[in-house]
Amino acid sequence: MTTPARRCRIRPPSVEFTAFCQLYRRAYLDYARARTGSDSCAQHAVEATIERLAHQWHVALRSACLQASAWAVLRAATADHDACRPPENPFAYEGLLAPSQADAVLLHQCLGWDIEKAAELMGAHPSSLRGWLTTAALALGLRAPE
Repeated sequence: MTTPARRCRIRPPSVEFTAFCQLYRRAYLDYARARTGSDSCAQHAVEATIERLAHQWHVALRSACLQASAWAVLRAATADHDACRPPENPFAYEGLLAPSQADAVLLHQCLGWDIEKAAELMGAHPSSLRGWLTTAALALGLRAPE
């Protein structure tokens, strides 16, 4: 007899995928909420991210950096909800900076995360994040990171 899961070809999530989601979901929600300005839009963006990651998990696992692959998916999912963002949202400078710089500023300056935590979440080396923050500070007239 064929089980419903086999008939639909749906596999339960792997232990690794479940652990990854548990580890990063809260941080993803914080980022999406800061970017969109909306709890509802943030929740939708993170759910879309998790759904997309589930469908391409085997590809993400083989990527050079799993966190960077997942971050790209999250960034695209939150961009789909940019209409939620109010004009006074601190992410309004995004058009002035490269995407990685804008995310670094949002995580470090707006959310107050330390460089190591922000870099891990984005799948970047802390020195790269420091460089993005320094370049963004010069472009925006902000205080450079210490």
